[in-house]
Amino acid sequence: MSAKFPSETPAGEGSGTVPADVVEAIRTMLRWIGEDPDREGLRETPGTVARALRSALSGHREGVMFDVRPRAGREWGGPETIVLRNAPFDMIRETDLARVTGMATVAYLPDAMVAEASALRHALTILARRLQTQERLTADFAEAIWDRLSPKGVAVIIETAHVDLVTGMPATDLAVTTRIMLGRFRDDPEMRRAVAALMGPGPLASWTRAANASLSRQRIAVPKNDGRS
Repeated sequence: MSAKFPSETPAGEGSGTVPADVVEAIRTMLRWIGEDPDREGLRETPGTVARALRSALSGHREGVMFDVRPRAGREWGGPETIVLRNAPFDMIRETDLARVTGMATVAYLPDAMVAEASALRHALTILARRLQTQERLTADFAEAIWDRLSPKGVAVIIETAHVDLVTGMPATDLAVTTRIMLGRFRDDPEMRRAVAALMGPGPLASWTRAANASLSRQRIAVPKNDGRS
């Protein structure tokens, strides 16, 4: 996991200087679409685009390690399931570099350690700021929680509203849901049903139904056997 989720930002990252070959690549793209990169309105565009893309994909240079603490009240049981609902994020889809907006809901069954909601949301943000697919983001987020907290179970549901490339607005006729369950949430049918009911449908799904969506898809990410009980 250390290679997949580095714990530190590499030294020297964060420079505002854009390499000349990156600038030239964007200038070439502008010429390809029929523009003149030397005209007044476009002279600074290549550098601006490069810096914006680097910022939007800063997760490639950040780790997802987050603070944990001992579970309070472990002796008397404490909370059986912890749920973080409707954490918003933006990601750039790797297939076409389109922006995708979404929300994540995560539930986990703690063992010895727990994490603050803000820490989980920060981990999601870092993972989303990488070239991603929704399926991989769902699995990566679940695995980060699984590896860091060693809980008895993890469930992650991610819903996205895709952005229309023509209008730049969310496509109200398409919402995509991915989900993954690990540990007892996956292996115990009763617990799986209980946590699914607890997490419920997300706001994007409800919003899409209210908008009389003409198309919806649901994908279920099936994790490999991780060997934990």
